[in-house]
Amino acid sequence: SSDNGGHVSVGANNGRLRGGKQDMYEGGIKVNFFARWPGKIAPGTRSERRGISMDLFPTMVEAGGGELPEGLDGVSILPTLLGQDQGRDERTLYFSRREGNLRWMGDSSWALLEPSGLKLLKNTPVAPWEMYDLSTDPQEENNLAQKNRKDFARLATKMRAHIQRGGVVPWQKRESSE
Repeated sequence: SSDNGGHVSVGANNGRLRGGKQDMYEGGIKVNFFARWPGKIAPGTRSERRGISMDLFPTMVEAGGGELPEGLDGVSILPTLLGQDQGRDERTLYFSRREGNLRWMGDSSWALLEPSGLKLLKNTPVAPWEMYDLSTDPQEENNLAQKNRKDFARLATKMRAHIQRGGVVPWQKRESSE
């Protein structure tokens, strides 16, 4: 797997997806995941199931027969890997990218994706919020933010709550204010 799509400015090809590395568009956050487990995962198996990197930990714990701790945001995708029906994933997925460089000074870019295919994103800290329906517009060409204010407001409320829950990044080194 990867933490982001390919860097388009140096020749990466993210197919028909919009954007690439450092983007909140699909070319930046929708990446392939490969797994090999002889005798367990059938060669050539494919799935369109969408997940996030935090799903890997519970998947590996379950595959190893371990017990999962309470309160994880990730879910095991082991049934999918083993070719079993796992049902539809009803989670809203959240993506964030915090930049500590001099250009962005710790500001963030965000995206959320609902199971319906509605996606809200802010591609850079200074960009306006955008909304797309990936079920009908997988290349993110038709921004619905102004056209569908009801869904935009609903998704914005969910995003705001997620941002407030997250607060500061706990692993980020705090710098002296002096």
